[in-house]
Amino acid sequence: PLLGMPVEHLYLDVCDLHRCAPWCILGWCRAKVIASGDDTCKTAMFLVRFLYLVRLLDQGDEELNFSRLLSHWLAITVSIVAFLFMSAGCGGESGPPPTPTPALPGLLTNTGEKLATISTAKMTMIDEKESGAKFYLSTIKSVEAQVKAPDSFKILVNADAPGFGLIEIEMIAIGENAFLKFTEEAPWAPLPLKQVPFNFAGLGQTMRDVLFMVRDGEGAITGSESVNGIQTTRVEGKVLSEHLSDLITSADPGHELVLTLWIDETDQSLKQMRIAGRLYNNDGPETSRLLTVYDIDVPVEIEPPM
Repeated sequence: PLLGMPVEHLYLDVCDLHRCAPWCILGWCRAKVIASGDDTCKTAMFLVRFLYLVRLLDQGDEELNFSRLLSHWLAITVSIVAFLFMSAGCGGESGPPPTPTPALPGLLTNTGEKLATISTAKMTMIDEKESGAKFYLSTIKSVEAQVKAPDSFKILVNADAPGFGLIEIEMIAIGENAFLKFTEEAPWAPLPLKQVPFNFAGLGQTMRDVLFMVRDGEGAITGSESVNGIQTTRVEGKVLSEHLSDLITSADPGHELVLTLWIDETDQSLKQMRIAGRLYNNDGPETSRLLTVYDIDVPVEIEPPM
């Protein structure tokens, strides 16, 4: 009644189903096995052949007795199971193939060469646990930088200074000249270049060299991860603190650092780098600094202060 037809008609239709459905499924599965050799299709064919044996045992008497009724429903059940096997493993459309994992040497070589050719860039560095060494007696919150090849950069340090609270320290370096301003109202003062704690001149080439150390060391691809909405390949490796002295000029030697790199899966550009471990003797052992690179080759203006 639920299907809008008398029960006796439904019964006859169901009884007829067991005669034709198995052979349709068997033919379909056989075609799939020939085309692909799929094991699931082979299982479905086995079930349908089992059904055929059941039907042979039930030949003869056309009277609809209990044995024949059982045979009918067994036929239908096996047909449905075979169809489910077939649908799961034979006929469905497969999803898009997974992105192949790139080889580490080629990936870091490509990324490093891209870094070496950048003309301008912006970056931020965050002391994630604020456990790093003091900067002019202040706790660094974050560092923002603009870089222009070959030898110019501008730095803004956001720090927490005792007795002053949050302050901004600005530095500009152009060639061999550097300048420092402790607060927005303070005047600019000359600063010996070697006293600038960060050397972002030649940033791209310096970071390329760091990536090549990871490539030639014990680096490994450790997964895939989304960074700011961009799918990236995650790479981990180890370097020593002195290997970063061209970038962090006053880094103390002898400390092992764990680097995590996030590289764009599409164009293989570096998006982020985490430096975990002690760069300075006064860093806490849990110190972790996160660098984010963006606006690569977007023009910036860096001029000496007036």
